Amino acid sequence: MSSGPDADGDTVTFAYQWYRDGLPQPGRIYQTLAAKWTSPGEEWLCAVTPNDGSEDGTSGEDTVTIEGNVAPTQPTVTINPARPADEDSIRAKVSGSTDANGDAITYTYDWYKDGVLQPNRRWATVAAQWTRSGQLWRCVVTPSDGMSSGTPAEHAVTINTPPATPSLTINPGTPTASDSLRAVVTDKATDVDGDTITYTYQWYRDGEALEGVSWSGIGSWRTTAGQRWTCVVTSSDGVEDGPTATASVAIGLAVTQPTVTISPANPSDHNSFAATASGSVCANGREPIYSYQWFRNGTLQVGLTWRTIAAWRTTAGAAW
Repeated sequence: MSSGPDADGDTVTFAYQWYRDGLPQPGRIYQTLAAKWTSPGEEWLCAVTPNDGSEDGTSGEDTVTIEGNVAPTQPTVTINPARPADEDSIRAKVSGSTDANGDAITYTYDWYKDGVLQPNRRWATVAAQWTRSGQLWRCVVTPSDGMSSGTPAEHAVTINTPPATPSLTINPGTPTASDSLRAVVTDKATDVDGDTITYTYQWYRDGEALEGVSWSGIGSWRTTAGQRWTCVVTSSDGVEDGPTATASVAIGLAVTQPTVTISPANPSDHNSFAATASGSVCANGREPIYSYQWFRNGTLQVGLTWRTIAAWRTTAGAAW
């Protein structure tokens, strides 16, 4: 009880009486009512009577209604790792659930394997010994404040091991501008799950990706001497991609520049002379074939496409 002023100067004390749903509660005669005595939906009235030591004054009162319990909000659920492999343990991570009444929140976990409830898997973690490739695991998490359950949330993952790394080569290995290119998977990726593996190709020309070019071959019309072509191949088992493999080639000249000599080096008037070409190398290993075109005093001589110029065509002072 507490005290206050009185018109006569007497010390005033207060008596408290609590009523639950209109019924007096024996023993509930203190200013504070402990939380343990209240339940959602109850109406509590407190009547306070002043007394100056001689007589009671007029009582005052006030009423409150204990609010009903509010269930926790729906949480967010994720399963880690996001892409579990064969015999990986998986764990449900829960966040975001709140309780308007400030009650402590607990969670129940229901795990389903390929759509079937696993009654013995009631914890946040499923041990590695229970997971196998190809299985679909779904976790349904329900929040509770001890009185009410909130809206469940769920998340699912597929147990899968991605394909192994393939090996890649580009044929031919020393291409020229006249060659087409083809990426060849020489050591195919393996998949422990037995899934069918497909490949996607991405080509790069001098480090720049070619948009829309996703097949294994490149036509010769795209290649020019001096370019560097790279292909990146990615294997997939239909669930996720595996590691990539890369191969590169440089486009060389088809035929190197020849050396040309004219003999005799100093012909006289009406002397024949001939051009000799040598030193060219074909990238494909073949023998080069030479064609000739003659110019006299800087003017193209149409039709003169053989090695030798006959003596009757030469005159002193002409530059060939």
